[in-house]
Amino acid sequence: MHQFKKSMTALDFAALLPNLSNITNSELRNIYRIPNGIFFKLKKPGVEQGLVFGFRIGLFLFTGSKLNILEDDQFTRNLRSFIKGAKLIRIVQHDFDRIAILFLRKEGKELKLYLEWIREGNIILVDEEETIELAYREREFKDRKIVKGIKYLPPPKIGIDILELRPEDYDKIISRVNQRLKCAAFLSKIINAPGEVIAEALFRSGIDPNSPSTVLNRESFEKFLGTLKEVYEEGRNPGNGYELILNDRVIGVYPFKITHRKGELKKEKFADALSNYFTTLIYMESYREKDIKSKILEKAEEFKERARKLRKIAENLSMNKQVIDKIIDELRKLKASGSEWSEIRERIAKLDPRVIDVDPLKMKISLNIDGEKIELNAKETAFSNISRIFSLAKELEKKAERAVKLAEEKEEIEKEEKTVVLKERKVWYENFHHFVSSEGFLVIGGKDVSQNETLVKKYMEPNDIFLHADIHGGPVVIIKTGNRNVGETTIMEAAQLAAAYSKAWELGLSSVNVYWVMATQVSKKPPSGEYLPKGAFMIYGKRNYLKNVPLELSIGLVLENGEVRIISGPTSAITNEAKIVVILRPGRLSKNLTVKKIVSFFRKALKDRGVRLKIEETIIANMLPKGGFYVFRTITV
Repeated sequence: MHQFKKSMTALDFAALLPNLSNITNSELRNIYRIPNGIFFKLKKPGVEQGLVFGFRIGLFLFTGSKLNILEDDQFTRNLRSFIKGAKLIRIVQHDFDRIAILFLRKEGKELKLYLEWIREGNIILVDEEETIELAYREREFKDRKIVKGIKYLPPPKIGIDILELRPEDYDKIISRVNQRLKCAAFLSKIINAPGEVIAEALFRSGIDPNSPSTVLNRESFEKFLGTLKEVYEEGRNPGNGYELILNDRVIGVYPFKITHRKGELKKEKFADALSNYFTTLIYMESYREKDIKSKILEKAEEFKERARKLRKIAENLSMNKQVIDKIIDELRKLKASGSEWSEIRERIAKLDPRVIDVDPLKMKISLNIDGEKIELNAKETAFSNISRIFSLAKELEKKAERAVKLAEEKEEIEKEEKTVVLKERKVWYENFHHFVSSEGFLVIGGKDVSQNETLVKKYMEPNDIFLHADIHGGPVVIIKTGNRNVGETTIMEAAQLAAAYSKAWELGLSSVNVYWVMATQVSKKPPSGEYLPKGAFMIYGKRNYLKNVPLELSIGLVLENGEVRIISGPTSAITNEAKIVVILRPGRLSKNLTVKKIVSFFRKALKDRGVRLKIEETIIANMLPKGGFYVFRTITV
């Protein structure tokens, strides 16, 4: 099983921090509960943004547009009453630790929100005097207390700071070598740095991070020290970060080029890659928690059932206490008299038909009580044996209670699943049919007469390419060239879009001719004395025909930032972007059943990836042309 990176390091947050300046001076519009964390909804003029805090993961930007949320708990309601409507002044990192501080101002009052993702994680709100107003977890540790009404104290710093490390510290460090610890684990206890940074520095220095700590000598330590600071500086100013991919799955995101872990590296914008990875991880962990909860509850039921049977056995034995005492006494006498063991077993078995085995050496008697085997200790009285069985039943009942309590702590139960939406400026072509071609060109198609008219009049530029199926009834399709040369692949993909949404699909045809011209050949001016209805155009000059363009449409699913994005278009373009795809052709299946088949396939494909997200059927329905369908093929990569 792949070892997924489970939380942000202090270096990750330090690398992310410059990106968070974009959300300062925002209004904190609302606070929502999410699995194992909190979502902060922020607003600046014209756009809403989001911050995600996972108790065990860290704080990062949310780069999606929708997020599934849970029903409020009491803490979320209390926190909302304190900070909703506040202005976010700035975000800082406390002492290069896994603690973020949100500086807030509300109604002239200064507040700070400490977000700790150390141990189990915590959120602590303090006033101007650093007095705790609210805490998600009130705790008492040996070095500090988190309790309402007292001053907030951060956790004590552990280890030597990276920038303070010197070669002469070798003697002090090596004196604490623990032979039982691996090299990376030992240094992580001595140096205040993320374990993955230490492991990377060791690996780059030619030292196996999993080798015994005793391999460190003065020369290798000095080399490691220099490399450690290089990795640290590389991570502090990443620009782009790296996704670590193993078997087509991202298993971590790093602000430096990681070489000590297996997998392929893909360079990405660090803030976006971090958001995508950890948003998905939060929801994956949530569903794993549910599975764990289910197993714990199953175990609780086993405890309860076993306790019930033991109580029934104990009650049965209590009603036959004299018989049990007689059996125990007889075994003691027979053993004391030196009787053969076979004789002992035979004579004890005759005393009670429920006796199924006797062990004279260990002085144990096994009985079958209502189909359950129970073992009695002949060194004790019947009363002592019965009391012991009652005690076992009681202990199992307590275990069942503890298991139920643990299951409740493992998961915030979703009484009602909701979705929070971030409003953002839409791209102008979002309401049209659209896709990005395999060669990177934007292709747009009208959904009706009005959109066809708008595309030509408002958005078509002289160097764009105009396409239309050679049949009455179909969309205007435009390739936005951006004054670049367009290849045959893009023209064919655009032609497939024009064909798929034309009357040809509704008629059940397998192919249709499509023509294309330059935008300058298209006009709304009719010949003298004629009239052009809305959505109709004059084409002047030569038309370039693509014969027998196949009718085929692909619906693809892209998973980003813990949400699904559904795209549609020609197969070659969609499979270039989506790894979960349904390919459709004209057929006899109704639109309603086709949508349900697509949704079912998408849900299963997501579940196989450890993700369960709501898919709105109307989104897919709006992407399909008029007519019937045949699910030609499905693809999962």
